[in-house]
Amino acid sequence: MNQTPSKVELDKVVAFYNKGQLKEALLSGHELVARYPDSSMLENILGVLYAASKQFNDALLHYDNALRLKPDYPEALNNKGNTLNELGNYNDALSCFENALRKMPDYAEAHNNLGSLLHNMGELKKAQGYYQNSIDLKPDYVEAYNNLGNVCADLNQPTLALQYFAKALRIDPNFVQAYNSIGHTLRLLGRPADAITSFEKAIARRPVYAEAFNGLGATLNDMGLHAKAVENIRKAIDIKPDLAAAHSNLGNALSDLGHHEESIDCYSRAIALQPTFAEVHNNLGNSLCEFGRYEEAISCFDRALELKPEFAEAHNNLSRLKNYTSHDPQLAEMIRRIDIPALPDNEVMHLSFALGKAYEDLGELEKAFRYLETGNRLRKQSFAYNIQPEKIQFEQIKKLFNAVNAARIRETQSIQVASGPQPIFIVGMPRSGTTLTEQILASHSQVFGGGELETLGRLLNSAVKDVSDSGGDSIATDNLMMLRDEYLSELETLNTSKMLITDKMPPNFKWVGFLLSVFDQVKIINVQREPAASCWSMFKLQFKGHPYTNVLKDIAAYYNLYLDLMAFWRNEFPNQIYDLNYEALTRNQEQETRGLLDYCGLDWELDCLNFYENKRPVRTPSGRQVRRKMYQGSSEEWRKYEKQLQPMLAALADRNP
Repeated sequence: MNQTPSKVELDKVVAFYNKGQLKEALLSGHELVARYPDSSMLENILGVLYAASKQFNDALLHYDNALRLKPDYPEALNNKGNTLNELGNYNDALSCFENALRKMPDYAEAHNNLGSLLHNMGELKKAQGYYQNSIDLKPDYVEAYNNLGNVCADLNQPTLALQYFAKALRIDPNFVQAYNSIGHTLRLLGRPADAITSFEKAIARRPVYAEAFNGLGATLNDMGLHAKAVENIRKAIDIKPDLAAAHSNLGNALSDLGHHEESIDCYSRAIALQPTFAEVHNNLGNSLCEFGRYEEAISCFDRALELKPEFAEAHNNLSRLKNYTSHDPQLAEMIRRIDIPALPDNEVMHLSFALGKAYEDLGELEKAFRYLETGNRLRKQSFAYNIQPEKIQFEQIKKLFNAVNAARIRETQSIQVASGPQPIFIVGMPRSGTTLTEQILASHSQVFGGGELETLGRLLNSAVKDVSDSGGDSIATDNLMMLRDEYLSELETLNTSKMLITDKMPPNFKWVGFLLSVFDQVKIINVQREPAASCWSMFKLQFKGHPYTNVLKDIAAYYNLYLDLMAFWRNEFPNQIYDLNYEALTRNQEQETRGLLDYCGLDWELDCLNFYENKRPVRTPSGRQVRRKMYQGSSEEWRKYEKQLQPMLAALADRNP
């Protein structure tokens, strides 16, 4: 009896598979198995079909049937390894791929798939080697070029990564995965506009490409376009409801929109879809921190590290929630990992910040400072920061938004209080007490804490850059009013019915002149703290979007730019900015709180003294502090490092920005 199906019979199954008709393909495959019960090839094909249908246990059953019939079947071993990899069963998957390569050493696909497994396991250098093996064996292997590019991106070799993606596209100009990978790499390089173009090229070639919509949404979210991000990520989920990464990114975007409870639901959904997705456990931990649910957050970070021991960002997040002892097993694990030769810079960076925190807890301050220096040095490398453009921008801002121009705007425009929500701006330097100030105001019944809203900076940084690039000396009044209206429109998207909304983005101090030009009776609170305390606190923490915080002299120079610009605003717009001193607030809580509420036109409410009882989500590194009663002394902690901070202290004393 013939135990091998004919080509015509096999082609029928393959045709169903290629059309995405998996049910029909499975039915046809089972019919053939009934006729050819001893065909290992058919059992392997059924395994592939079940894997494509996400029925992984059935897939494994049929791969085992194939291997029972033909123990030296490398294709079945390879496919079984892929399914085990998908399930997160990395050790058994590794055994399958190694067995496949022992039986067929020149099996390019198995080299590529073993590379993918090692990539998932965090063995990036080894993965890179296996991807290269597959290309050496099969020079036109576009998937391997794409995978090699992805691992290079993860190894912080983005230029090399882009070269491999380009090679993939030279082989196949319509290979959409490469456009998607290019988008992700450009996003990591801080080139969001170029990333969006690449994602859109992928979508143009495959309109139902869920991963590309997801990447596009994540990039839009980076740019502060949170509503558009949600729209695109939801498209990804509509196309592929089981795409865990999209549910995770939707959680990020909804959180940025202020829909914090919904974001937690998204992370939970992502975990239900992919329980081994370490990054989502980490994201969920961060969200739980926002609500002050620290014990649950610790469990999430611990789980992320169980799944992915090399997940340095989770180590860093966990470090902020605990006090270390010398016998802490996490401390030992971090020390072990950071000593691994050729560890990627990004991992070393996160571990260095975590170890800096740990050794400060242990009182080993010299060691703590060395680790913090390492973490900041590596973080600076990814920004290539230079303060000179900041100096130029600050001077441009003074020219554009001085009192003379403000008066001109008010002469030509009717500046009225808008009917919708009104902002209260809380500005200053990071780590100056802006989060505490917002927590106090957000504890008032009439105020919603909006957090650090990115809108104003996104709109005005772009507008000032356009003027500077064109050599102009003004922004059209109509354009300024459009920027104001766009800002107010975005306030209306926040999840609140309250009419007063705090915007506590510290760098908005740059736009005080604009705010006083186009808003009527606008409230601007400038929070001041002991400069050395604020600057040191910035250095010891990682700050998203503040590239000047990684070199002590840069921090001091930027701080002096801030002081200079605030002095300029006070001179141009006297008595229109409320200066709140953090140290005075901690010493005289009720008196300073009453003054703050009076300035904002708010009646006294006792809840503003009991701000620490407010359960609202807080997204900044100060979240834990504002859930405690008011306390003093934090502005003196920098003195423990006074010897190491001499360059910063000297630069702070030099008030020539």
